[in-house]
Amino acid sequence: MQISVEISSQMQQEAAMRGLPIHAFVELLLERGLESLLDRSSVASAVERIRALRKPVITGGAG
Repeated sequence: MQISVEISSQMQQEAAMRGLPIHAFVELLLERGLESLLDRSSVASAVERIRALRKPVITGGAG
């Protein structure tokens, strides 16, 4: 798939400072963004599991 994007001069400078062609720099940014999104969902899932474990357990009558 191909897409066209407008790249700011600041992003072009950043790519040049890293010694990367602009297309490689943009691909790197996209990959990092995707990894970040995937990591957040796994963190959110872990937080939900922890919250579930912290809920008080109600047992049957003691008596």
